[in-house]
Amino acid sequence: MANLFKIATTAYATATGYVAPPFIPVEMINRPKAKSFDKGEFAEKETQSVNGAPLRKYQGGIYYFMPVVINHDGTKWEFNNAVVSVAGKKSIVETPLVGRQGTVKELINIQDYEIKLVALLSGDDYPEQEVMDAVKLWEINENVKMECAITDYFLKDEDRVVIKHIDFPAMEGEEDSQAIVMTLVSDQNFELEL
Repeated sequence: MANLFKIATTAYATATGYVAPPFIPVEMINRPKAKSFDKGEFAEKETQSVNGAPLRKYQGGIYYFMPVVINHDGTKWEFNNAVVSVAGKKSIVETPLVGRQGTVKELINIQDYEIKLVALLSGDDYPEQEVMDAVKLWEINENVKMECAITDYFLKDEDRVVIKHIDFPAMEGEEDSQAIVMTLVSDQNFELEL
């Protein structure tokens, strides 16, 4: 158990700069494991968001909150240990008026959303296969479909994104894990009418 927290703390600190508190709450140490979402303490919790994306997943004796799945041409990449953040920005044309206070705001539109995905790839030894799979995902030079509960609120229709940046930060002596940080931007299909 202590090794799991050490890996998670080191990986997320490396990838995000956040360092968790140096203690483990008693509730987490003595927390019973439920065998499925149908029994135990998780029975009343939803497994899918209102938009249909996976919200919780049970795998290998651990519950994962908000797993991320990226699809492209029938191939799936799943990130169970992921943290996702979404940032949005608007373009606004502001026109100052003479003799009046303030500006007139016009031509307002929402720019592409920027999505940051931080995940921890882990295994019994260095996760070479997972790293190679992530590199294959990075090498795709077109949009991919992203399934994630938080991005479903922002991305409409087919949840298409383009991977803009990838980073495999140094893990400082961790042999059985590798952090991955990806920056993605939303991509919508447009139809031009002439």
